[in-house]
Formats: sequence, structure tokens, C-alpha cells
Amino acid sequence: MSVRRSGPWMQAVDERILEHLAESRWASPTTMTAVLPSASSRRRIWDRCRLLSEAGLIGPLWPGTRMYEITTSGQLYLDGELNTHDVPAPGPVRVGPPPKKEERPCYTLG
Repeated sequence: MSVRRSGPWMQAVDERILEHLAESRWASPTTMTAVLPSASSRRRIWDRCRLLSEAGLIGPLWPGTRMYEITTSGQLYLDGELNTHDVPAPGPVRVGPPPKKEERPCYTLG
């Protein structure tokens, strides 16, 4: 049995969401709220699903829907084969003001 290694951005409810999706094939935040007693609200489940989706561990069944399924990466994490320390934290990457013009990369079309 492999040990799961969660990234610092993950919370305990994230594992419950992934486990539920692995068992159920797909679910909405509303249905997950009913079956995950450790989650405090549908809003919290929705927020965590959004972050897990941004991280690539779950994904919407169809674009624009709030029904999610586990991805291959999510299943690899549950199986202990993906260390989410290696998965970039969801959300903005840069903190602070934008770089000055002279610091920005310059790309040319060729």
C-alpha cells in the first residue's frame, strides 16, 4: 500500500471528495454535501471542487457544469502514486505587482 502525500494547499475534505468521486464515478457539490459529514457546507465543497479542478485532480463532466468526476491524476493521488507537492497550487501564481516592462519576457514571431 502506498502512502498519499498531499500538498500544503490540500485539506482533509479534499481526500474525502476524491474518494467519493472514485466510488461514485461523478457527483455534484450538492450531493457530496449530503454524503460527506466532515464537510461543513455546500459552499465549502464547491470551493474545494473548484480548487481540485484547477489542480487537475477532478474535472467537470461537461464544460460549465457543476458535476465532477475524478481524473487520472486524482486516481493516481488516491493510489499513492502522485505526490501533490509536485502539483502546482491552484490559483494565482504571482503575488505582488506585475513585472516592469523591461522585466517581461519578449517573444518574437518567426
